[in-house]
Amino acid sequence: MCSLSDQAVVLIVGSSAANHESVARRLQEAIAAHVVVAPDGRAAIASVALEQPDLVLTELELADMHAARMVRAIRRRHPFLPHMVIAPHYDSAGGLEVLRAGASRCLSATDPEGIADAVVSCLRASVGFRQWDELRGCWRGSELRFVIANEPRQIAGLVGYLQRNAALVRALDETATFELGVALHEALRNAVEHGNLEVGREIADMAAAGAAKGLDLDELASTRRRLVRERLTREPYRSRHVTVIVEETAAAGQYRILDEGPGFDAAGHQYDPTSSDNIVKPWGRGLFLVRSLMDEVSWNPAGNEITMVHRHPRKARTEEPKDQIMQFKIQKSEDDLMRVDVAGEMVRGASPVDDDPLTDVIGDGVYGRRVLLNLRHCRHIDSTGIGYLLTCHQRFERQGGRLVLHSAPAAVARLFQVMRVHQVLHITADAAGAARLAEDGQQGVQHHEQ
Repeated sequence: MCSLSDQAVVLIVGSSAANHESVARRLQEAIAAHVVVAPDGRAAIASVALEQPDLVLTELELADMHAARMVRAIRRRHPFLPHMVIAPHYDSAGGLEVLRAGASRCLSATDPEGIADAVVSCLRASVGFRQWDELRGCWRGSELRFVIANEPRQIAGLVGYLQRNAALVRALDETATFELGVALHEALRNAVEHGNLEVGREIADMAAAGAAKGLDLDELASTRRRLVRERLTREPYRSRHVTVIVEETAAAGQYRILDEGPGFDAAGHQYDPTSSDNIVKPWGRGLFLVRSLMDEVSWNPAGNEITMVHRHPRKARTEEPKDQIMQFKIQKSEDDLMRVDVAGEMVRGASPVDDDPLTDVIGDGVYGRRVLLNLRHCRHIDSTGIGYLLTCHQRFERQGGRLVLHSAPAAVARLFQVMRVHQVLHITADAAGAARLAEDGQQGVQHHEQ
């Protein structure tokens, strides 16, 4: 831990001695840096613990591993330690993978002076984060205020910021940070869709009217998404905003979210998405998740302001970069058995009415096949993502196929159990169990185990 008035420690990883000497010389001239060299990834991981560097500068291809693997390993223990990668060219293949692993920049090996300048700039920007542990005992609390539009990207950006802030000042671990993000996302989406856009009331009326004559769940879900997209462009809905007020202390975070809609009867809202009548429906889980993941939840009398309290002081989490929303990729195809990976954030939001990412990847006959869906790289799921999985499950059941989920991260698996959807969906702990369940056609599910 250092300031630039002290001697900065830079760890350079790789075997290109000529590049090391040139960069090290320039760093020593610019900031009198102490440069440590590690020949490969394993040596670098050990050096981080011993040398406590202020920045890691690594080659793209190491002798024993790809740089992305090393960056992930180091960031699990040192989440605020900045990394930069030196590649043959700025657009080198593999550079994007290292950036996704957590590196801040990809630098060209042909520009030693540019490398040194980038390292100095990054060190100056990161000093505050590296010194936070020394200041944590001085911090007593903070207040933040945001006003956002009915814009999904602003919701995602704000949730990510609040997660990082809470992980930093309240030392949350990965599970607590994940759960906080899910609850905040649900509350903000509820403020936009049910509050400012007033979609919830109309959908509830349609559901009540359709219950007597047989409810078409796909049609209702499509109608909800269509209404959201339409009202994002119409007055008075589009001009409304959501105000977010955050008060953080070491013991707890309080989050107040105020929309500009007509409000609702919070006291009379008794919908239970885990009941036998509702568990297969692909909606109605937002407020249930908020209540389940927050320690205290209350509304103002008008029903347009929710106050949530989150108390989970734990170890700091490792922040991972987010991929695009619901990236599906076929891993392997064996006759009618498909192995599919999903990565990123499993959310639906205001997706187009006819959008079905699983069909887009596999084709129109997907619901008549056996599909093993690997959730290992699913970093986030909300109520709309759970709703999508339930909708897919119903389509597979109707068309003679089978969907089996497996390898869900612990935080995602816990949400499945909170929502009790593990009683409906076919879920196994690993790929081998999923293959057996798809093969023998057993009824019921196997619970996720860590």
